Amino acid sequence: MKHIEVAAWMIALEDKRFLKHSGFDHVASVRAFTNFFIGSAHGGGSTIDMQLYRIFTNQRELTTSRKFKEIIGARELNRRFSKHQIIWFYTELCFISTKYFSVRSAYTPFQEAFGERFPDIDRFFGCLPKYPAPRQPSTEWLEKVQRRYDYAEERLPIQKQALAELRGDQ
Repeated sequence: MKHIEVAAWMIALEDKRFLKHSGFDHVASVRAFTNFFIGSAHGGGSTIDMQLYRIFTNQRELTTSRKFKEIIGARELNRRFSKHQIIWFYTELCFISTKYFSVRSAYTPFQEAFGERFPDIDRFFGCLPKYPAPRQPSTEWLEKVQRRYDYAEERLPIQKQALAELRGDQ
């Protein structure tokens, strides 16, 4: 898989149990449900698989019925595709920029534009599903990405484990 390091960073930042669940993460869902009821906006319950299903269906409404459809759709994706295929689809289709439509198309231009500020360009790409790049990056956007990029350092053990599993080192 091209950009396997980007995929591992996306797993570390978006869905740390991606390689262990079959499309639905019970732990993340309970956390998101609890956060919703206590009024905290921290930590959604969507898995990478559920996000990919949302990309395929282009459904964006914030309803519980959409969430249930995503769970069913994510489970179906796991039945039809391997985790390697799912993460590859995700890196190719997730929204990372208003100008580029995949990691592959944005890799070189983003490395040239942001490589000095973000020397680990793969980790930088791992931050983009949460904060997609606007056409004209603002200081505010750069600061948000910088905080996510710095936070990613804490997730390094998860990234290394995901990378080893994606490479088949386990």
